[in-house]
Amino acid sequence: MKNPDHYGKTKLIKIGDYNISESGDIITIPHYLTFALGKEL
Repeated sequence: MKNPDHYGKTKLIKIGDYNISESGDIITIPHYLTFALGKEL
């Protein structure tokens, strides 16, 4: 995300075979948690 203002977003979600982590504007989640994306508590 070189220009986040263009997209109107401030965070990027990366999905893969990784543990949950956050580095700057990038949130990394494993595949098995994608069911929770977009759900509000």
